Amino acid sequence: KNFAAALACYKRGLEELPRDYDRSGSGEEVAGVEVALRSNVALSLLKLANGGSVESADKKMHCCIECEQECTRALAIDPSNTKVLFRRAQAYELHARLTGGRKKQELMSMAQSDLKRCQELLQEQLDRQKWSNPPEKERKATISQMYETTNLLKKISQNSKVSGGSKPGDSEKSVPPSERQSTQQKVQKSIVDPCTTVNGIVMNG
Repeated sequence: KNFAAALACYKRGLEELPRDYDRSGSGEEVAGVEVALRSNVALSLLKLANGGSVESADKKMHCCIECEQECTRALAIDPSNTKVLFRRAQAYELHARLTGGRKKQELMSMAQSDLKRCQELLQEQLDRQKWSNPPEKERKATISQMYETTNLLKKISQNSKVSGGSKPGDSEKSVPPSERQSTQQKVQKSIVDPCTTVNGIVMNG
């Protein structure tokens, strides 16, 4: 996929939005469009930094910083947007891998904070879905996002414990396949079982 072209397209969309619009009332719909565009800008930047056309560490870091900024702007409009929170955490995590020292630890801590907030919001969604009976596709999407969030948080927590001697650009260890498979099985079980715990998170049906 041409993520550079997609990035340019989403940025043009942002330029077309009215300036200084009221984010409440009549401007609420425009605000929703802005959040969606900034979220897609952030996603495109992440794709470019992760195996896209961007190769140098400096350019990858620039993509991370821009992604973080776009997510922060989107969250200023919609603080409870779990996709944007997750993408900012991904940007912090990649940015941390490209740097070192105290800055690395700060970025890892910010990523953990975003992921924990994301978990809280997703759990609230699952609790509401328990009573609202949403379409199965919507419920599975929430569970899938909870799995991704929990998995990344576990990965960062594990790496934080061993990052004292790491150098800028070191590769992060991924969650062992056995643990990943175990978590996936628990998530799949939660689709049937109305109350399953995944890594300490209650997955209410």
